Amino acid sequence: MELLYNPDRMPEEEIKATFVAREALIDALVELVKGQPDGAGMQHAVIIAPRGMGKTTVMLMVKFAIKDRGLADQWQVVKFPEESYGIYDLADLWIETLELIAADTADTELRQFADSLKIKYPNNGELQEAAYAALKDWRRKHGKRLLLLVENFDQILEQINDERDNARLRDVMMNDDTLMLLGGATTFFKEARAYDQPLYNFFKIYNLHDLRFEQMQELLRRRAERDHISGFEKKLKQNISRLHALEYFTGGSPRLVLMLYRVVTQSDVGEVRRALEKLLDEVTPYYKAKIEILPPQQRKILDHIARSSGQTGEGLTPKEIAEAVRLSPNQVSTQLKRLSELGYVQAANLRGRSSYYTLSEPLYAIWHQMRFGRNARERMHWLVLFLRLWYSIEDMKMESWRLERRFRYHLKTNHTQKAQDILEHHRYLMEAMVDTPLRLQAMERIIHGHLALKDTSTVKTELLPEISLSDLPDGLLDKLVEADCLNQKRATLAKAIKTKLASASSDLEKEYEAIMGVVASAALEEDYAEVLYQLEKLPNIKSENKFYYWALRGGALLGIGRDNEALTCIDQALKLKPDEPTIWTARGQLLTELGLHEEAIASYDRALALSPDEPNAWFLRGTAFYHLNRYEEAIESLDRGLAINPDAERAWIERGVTLVHLHRYEEAVTSFDHVPTLSVDANPDNYLFEVIRSIALINSGRYEEALSSCDKVLNIKPHDASTLCHRGGALFGLGHYQEALENLDQGLKIEADNSEAWRIRGLALDKLGRPEQALASYDRALETKPNDDSAIWFNRGNVLEDMGRYEEAVANYDRALELDPGDGDAWYNRGIALEGMGRYEEAIASYDRALELNLGDGDAWYNRGFACLRWFVKLGKQEKFDLAREKWNEALACGEKSNDEDWPEEVTRALLEVAKSGHLSFARQLIAESKMEERLFPLARAVDYLQTGDEALIEKLSPEVRGIVEEVVAKLKPMA
Repeated sequence: MELLYNPDRMPEEEIKATFVAREALIDALVELVKGQPDGAGMQHAVIIAPRGMGKTTVMLMVKFAIKDRGLADQWQVVKFPEESYGIYDLADLWIETLELIAADTADTELRQFADSLKIKYPNNGELQEAAYAALKDWRRKHGKRLLLLVENFDQILEQINDERDNARLRDVMMNDDTLMLLGGATTFFKEARAYDQPLYNFFKIYNLHDLRFEQMQELLRRRAERDHISGFEKKLKQNISRLHALEYFTGGSPRLVLMLYRVVTQSDVGEVRRALEKLLDEVTPYYKAKIEILPPQQRKILDHIARSSGQTGEGLTPKEIAEAVRLSPNQVSTQLKRLSELGYVQAANLRGRSSYYTLSEPLYAIWHQMRFGRNARERMHWLVLFLRLWYSIEDMKMESWRLERRFRYHLKTNHTQKAQDILEHHRYLMEAMVDTPLRLQAMERIIHGHLALKDTSTVKTELLPEISLSDLPDGLLDKLVEADCLNQKRATLAKAIKTKLASASSDLEKEYEAIMGVVASAALEEDYAEVLYQLEKLPNIKSENKFYYWALRGGALLGIGRDNEALTCIDQALKLKPDEPTIWTARGQLLTELGLHEEAIASYDRALALSPDEPNAWFLRGTAFYHLNRYEEAIESLDRGLAINPDAERAWIERGVTLVHLHRYEEAVTSFDHVPTLSVDANPDNYLFEVIRSIALINSGRYEEALSSCDKVLNIKPHDASTLCHRGGALFGLGHYQEALENLDQGLKIEADNSEAWRIRGLALDKLGRPEQALASYDRALETKPNDDSAIWFNRGNVLEDMGRYEEAVANYDRALELDPGDGDAWYNRGIALEGMGRYEEAIASYDRALELNLGDGDAWYNRGFACLRWFVKLGKQEKFDLAREKWNEALACGEKSNDEDWPEEVTRALLEVAKSGHLSFARQLIAESKMEERLFPLARAVDYLQTGDEALIEKLSPEVRGIVEEVVAKLKPMA
């Protein structure tokens, strides 16, 4: 029995018997071992491949080959386990090697010696040297070099995470011939690829490629032979088309091929479904492991691609992904490149214009659908895709008949649930059919089956919307009317269409007119499936009518979401009639759906050049600008459209949302107010718009209204996480910090990745005097939004500054300013923190930047002046009088601009400090030069007295002033 996740627990002969495709690699690796030189210059290697590609098996085969090819007397193979979680430095690596040698050779003394080293040398550096010396001693004693087969070598280096240890490892491997390292890794790890790393370009790299079709068949043969499955070769030949499907779904991964091979011989839809569901359950740990090793942003991007491709079967552009996952396009492009290098996604090209991305492993998309689909049909969409590739047309035909017979048997024997299950399987098979007549036959059988079970709800809501009624036999139409699944009018119309088309079939002109009549009626009713179905029946089309054909076909395809095909049709229509504004507008709408917003705008401009008063084109143009983050232009376009049609509610809503992005919140609220039906009071389904409105209200400072808006939403959706968090924000704005905290905590329990909620929670905790908890909250905010939210870094800096942790505060302000260099408040607060550290020159430069961004800010001038005063004191005490005078004058200029009443006191304190340091004359000169003798009179008179000894200078003062001067004299007298 194959062990998919623990192949090293399989018997040696079984591993050898089922090993395929990598024989040449084993030969190359063994030759590399044989060719190693004595002394320095050993060549080390790493095998790189995603999980499941067979790295462990290759290493085991190398181990077996060392023994089988007579190299065991020269080399001791040391096979590390797949997970080496205990290795966190180089000492751990050498100790683990000693213990593995002891286990393989049953050497208890060596094991005891390794244990004693750990006790004798508690210092890592000493233990590392002693352990490696022990390995060299073992090599000399036994005359064997060591071949280390290290699984997940990249993970071990990540655990060590020390360039010094990496440099020591390089030194050992480069200058000593004791050991050779053959590692395995899932990616080309940074320690080996980064130019500044000690192990850069150090290893010979081997890549494991996907199994080719022939190699995949050989793997299945060997596995079947080992499992004693008779006649498997015949089954392979009978299922050759299914093997191609197997290749598509597995991507050539040996582990996945072995997982799917048990499905190869199944033919019954129900059996295939059960086998696949079991398989998808079994691959859960495999895919969870693959996804969980990725950083959070990469996981989020991959999750969105899987969700989208599972629904549409199409790839996504970086721009579309960025909008959906709320990251910048540059971030998404960088992460997509990395995911592509790692083998998770692959890029394709859309009409030569822009790249779009799909999953590299289709089976992962299927697993994702099964595990995360939002409803039963969505979760089972994977089965339709699988069946489409799994069955040939003839197979589908035979399986459809077989399912019909089984249904009749269960119906006859009153096995209702089993009959229902058969119908469900039959429906999945029908959805997979691409042959139209066969699909119609299967649909008829399924409809008859549901009618027999009196399941009219499924017929009305799920089956009839998928088919043209004119394709159904008259007898079945009558049955549908009897069962109240169809009204008589629609049944009569369907029969009339069939009759009309049948009678016109001999006359092309009449047939064309009949079909176009049906098409026009269906288009008005937005029955796009009927439009497409009838258009396919059209006979030769006259050149003057081709425009309508392409336009109608494009519109229908657009209506059912087949955007790429619709665009091709619309371009054909425009070649015939380039001056048709409605078609240019439709083209723009399609391009917007495809994420090609620049081209969409060009199409809308063509439409508006032909018809400037078409509001819909203006509205759609505004939407395209919005998707490009060109919000001002979006508003301008929406306003042009609203001037023509002020009743367009959707446009007012889009305008409001766009204004929120522009931080023009008051205008956004006014825009939303143009849509009275927007409120949840009018329609509970509007709760999402009420949520957006509450954001605008909060940021407008209209907290009471925002609170009311949030409460309306919570009456409908009491557990809506974002609204609970917004309510917390409104309460914070009202100063109700504890209540705000409670609401934020409720919301974050439901949706823990809301970075703005974590930020506001930090603000509330800071206001409540809980700074350490505030920092923890900001840290959680940064976990979900680390790179593009300057406010979080700014708020975190504020808390650290209040705690007196100035150096950390400056680092946080610096990070905020990297993201938003125009944040004057961050420059200002940064200056305060630098001042707290005594770094006055840097503080002044920071205040200068704040003042550039917010001229006339009195607080900034005051703080800048204060920093100049502190610098002045420092220079004065150092007797650098010229520089000190320069900073003094700067400080006075700042003080005048600050208009702060406390400023003379700050000046007095600074001068007093300089005077107390023994520089009375210098202080007196500055008072005279400053023309502030009147305001600084007590200090000036005290200095004059100390310099002259003239008692009269004090005696003639009024008692109040005399007391102040004598107090200053007392402070300065020791320095006189």
